Amino acid sequence: MRSVMRLLVAVLALVSLLAVAAFWLVQQRLEAAGIDQLDWHGLGWSDGALHIERLSARYTGTDGARLEMDAAQLRLEPVWAAGPALKVLQAERLALDWQPQVGLPGARNPAFPDLQQWADGLGWLPTERLSVAEIAVRMPCGLRSCTLDGRLRLQRADSDRLLLNLVLLARQGRIELDGSLQNDSEGLQADLSLQLDEAEAATLQVQWRYGSEAPRSQGVLTIPGWPQADWLLDYAQPWLGVQPPVVSLPTGFQAQVRWHLAPHERPASITDLLDGTVELNVDAALAEPWILPQLGALGGELSLDLLGEDGLWQMRQARARLQLTEPLLPALLALPVQLRPQSLQIEVAAPADSALDWRETLPVDVDARVTGPVAGRLSGPLSLVIRPDWSVQWQALQLTVNSASLRLPAVQLDQLELAWTFAGVVDEQQLDLELASGALVTAAELRLPDLAALRSLRAELGGMSLQIPLQTPADARASGPLIISAARLEHAALKPQAWTVRGELARDDDGLRWSGSVGNSSELVLGVEFAWPTGSPWQADLTLEPTFLRGGNPLSATLQAWPELLSLGSGRVQGQLELRGDAQLERATGQIRLEGAAGIYDRMTFAGLNAGMDIDLAGDRLQLDVPALALESLDPGIPMGPVDADLHYAAHMDRLVSGSLRVEQARLQLLGGQVALQPTVLDLGAARQRLVVDIRGLELDRLFAVYPAEGLRGRGTLDGQLPVALVDGELLIEAGEVGARAPGGFLQYRSAKLEDLAETTPGMRQVAQALDDFHYDVLDAGVSYGEGGILVLDLALRGRNPALQEGRPIHLNIRLEEDVPALLASLQLSGKVSDVIQQRIKQRLLEQQADP
Repeated sequence: MRSVMRLLVAVLALVSLLAVAAFWLVQQRLEAAGIDQLDWHGLGWSDGALHIERLSARYTGTDGARLEMDAAQLRLEPVWAAGPALKVLQAERLALDWQPQVGLPGARNPAFPDLQQWADGLGWLPTERLSVAEIAVRMPCGLRSCTLDGRLRLQRADSDRLLLNLVLLARQGRIELDGSLQNDSEGLQADLSLQLDEAEAATLQVQWRYGSEAPRSQGVLTIPGWPQADWLLDYAQPWLGVQPPVVSLPTGFQAQVRWHLAPHERPASITDLLDGTVELNVDAALAEPWILPQLGALGGELSLDLLGEDGLWQMRQARARLQLTEPLLPALLALPVQLRPQSLQIEVAAPADSALDWRETLPVDVDARVTGPVAGRLSGPLSLVIRPDWSVQWQALQLTVNSASLRLPAVQLDQLELAWTFAGVVDEQQLDLELASGALVTAAELRLPDLAALRSLRAELGGMSLQIPLQTPADARASGPLIISAARLEHAALKPQAWTVRGELARDDDGLRWSGSVGNSSELVLGVEFAWPTGSPWQADLTLEPTFLRGGNPLSATLQAWPELLSLGSGRVQGQLELRGDAQLERATGQIRLEGAAGIYDRMTFAGLNAGMDIDLAGDRLQLDVPALALESLDPGIPMGPVDADLHYAAHMDRLVSGSLRVEQARLQLLGGQVALQPTVLDLGAARQRLVVDIRGLELDRLFAVYPAEGLRGRGTLDGQLPVALVDGELLIEAGEVGARAPGGFLQYRSAKLEDLAETTPGMRQVAQALDDFHYDVLDAGVSYGEGGILVLDLALRGRNPALQEGRPIHLNIRLEEDVPALLASLQLSGKVSDVIQQRIKQRLLEQQADP
């Protein structure tokens, strides 16, 4: 008996030792596997299964990631037939808390997983069934943690095939994944179905074949018609970390994607799957418009059939069509209502059976259309460069834009048309464009309200290049030739005619520059240098090269303000003007010079005109200075000249013809003497202007030489002063005085008419006798010139006729009236004058007869 007890004690000691050793060995294995904490309670055995009321464990990975598990009401049923294994694993509740390592950088091209190792892990699952009635998985989502609630059931149909049912429960709906996973010696196959609120959303059939060679995959993803499930956005929002960029999902979306991938080598990254054999077929369509915020209602379809081998692909078919109605793009909403498109449509297609290298370029044809008040189309071939960085290149894209009528506050356009062919490239940094020859913008009419109108407008931009940084579009660069022409320009300051602008445009970091010329059909040509430096006011230099007027006067044919009665037949004009401003013109300075000009003003000719006009415009204040006007000769019927003047004119731009004229000097050589204006300032905005004319040294013999009065001779020198008034542009003289210088002179008037009058009128006999040879000491005349051009002279003569009454003193008072315009007309018509002057004289006479 004592020996039996010794044996029993030894066996118990051995069993205890083995139990301690087994516990120690299991603990070492668990720790090696990363399970550093394991607790349970409520352990029991019944009905051939192990029951655990609660089990908790913690797993810590080598990378610092941690998974904590807490399970309740576990049932583990083993099976011993083919060696110990777990047959059934059931749990009423399973809580998992996953805390991955933080701070890992995101991979731009993720590594390819070891699918065989992952599939082999399915062998550790129970041989018959795994079910969890209530599962809660806590995991990071954004900056916080979120919990996935649902249930899980795995059922083995046979040794290689596993049935899967996973249900996730959200507050608004339910997500269910149902299907099978099959793993055998050749690979892994999955047949899965996704349901949202019991409505079928998608099915997936995929096969992975692996072994000693690289894995191969083929499968089909089918979306028969995406159900209404916008609640998924709220459900996924915590994992997105930000508010979803859409407010709805594409209800009714249909798609089928088929693929076969067979890389020649085991892939190291996801994109390496495309280096071998590739077959891809995609058909997708948005059956209903998809409303996208800040975009609009999107619809369309996609069809793709692709075959590839070793990175060389053949696009058997590739076509995509997208249409955006009622677009809400911020850039479009910023446009005036009259410019916003009603719809955008784009079609992208690869040339049928085209060969390509996806690692280099993908050729496609693009056709994009815009409908609305402004319609447009962009079409042509593109080349998509994918590696190492994406870009899009093209050689001959065609852009057309047209609009029947555009009405904007600042501009109005009729029959606008744009036709461009251009090359270019765009990547994530910059857009580069180069317009081919023939690039045009045309419009039947362009109107700038209250400013100007252009008919048959045409802009030629062929050869223009443009570079636009996508992150800073304001830093765009442009350079190239620019020609703008209009068959007719209408402006209040210009006479209607054709105009052309041509030159070179440049825009870079230093600012905007343009160099060229502006000309019209009257052969006026201005050289223009324009510059707008960055951060500084703009400036423009306009140059009128020396222009000879013998072949025509481009200024008179251009400017509305050119005096209608002034015509130049010879001479040379040139000038330059410097303009400065910021948002608008602030300062203009320059000079116009006229040399050797001859022509006609109203009914008088002139020659040898030389004048330089200095121009200074500051804000709305205009200053014109003509400090040295010189004219060799002037002939209104009586030869005059030379003339010299110093004139200065100032006015506001809104009252351009109502300014003030300051006369520093104005002198006219006439009949051997001089007529001069006293320095004065004339307010041309007033109804009446006054000035004083000084007469010095007029010779009577020269006057009578040109005065058409038969038998009148005389000699003497006249001085005087004439107060002149300009009333509404008409010249008046009131109380003017002219007198002869001492010691006087003589007058002789011998006329048959006077002799006839003396015979019939006794009082006139003595006058006729006195005037036959009258030597005067005093000759004074009161001068007045009134409306209708009638000159009145009240003459007071004191002198004698040596042959009459022994030279007794004689006083004569004579009143003379003369129609000066008619006198000058007769003087002009009696000589050789131009057809222009003759026509104007005749027209004036006709007007006087019609309105006496």
